[in-house]
Amino acid sequence: RDAVTAFPELLAEGFWEAEFHRRFEAEGRTLLAFDRPLAAFDTALTLRAAMRVRARHGHGFGATRVSRYGDSAARLLLTAPAVPLVLLVRILRRAAGSRGALPLALRALPALALLCGAWAWGEAAGALSVRHRR
Repeated sequence: RDAVTAFPELLAEGFWEAEFHRRFEAEGRTLLAFDRPLAAFDTALTLRAAMRVRARHGHGFGATRVSRYGDSAARLLLTAPAVPLVLLVRILRRAAGSRGALPLALRALPALALLCGAWAWGEAAGALSVRHRR
């Protein structure tokens, strides 16, 4: 926790895991993931509401990639269709490495695909929004 709170400027924008990976890597540190949840939602979200949240977060991340890191908006738009597949493969690989998680991930695959698609759409829209402001 102390390592994360040492970057208040990043926390002011919300917790963007990729931002912390960049910063930690520059300092020779590593951000670790655990194979069991350390946090839980205290309210249930519908799939539609969760998709809106994913799209909104993706939008912010896409806009940040273009505005802060100079990523190409055109490249993000062109690669957006592959993003859900890449995310799903990562999820399934991690699930395969965790005891008993793969069957659950496979059962959740339709919902996961929709959530990953919402992220990709949001990220592309965020990248596009920055490109049009310039």
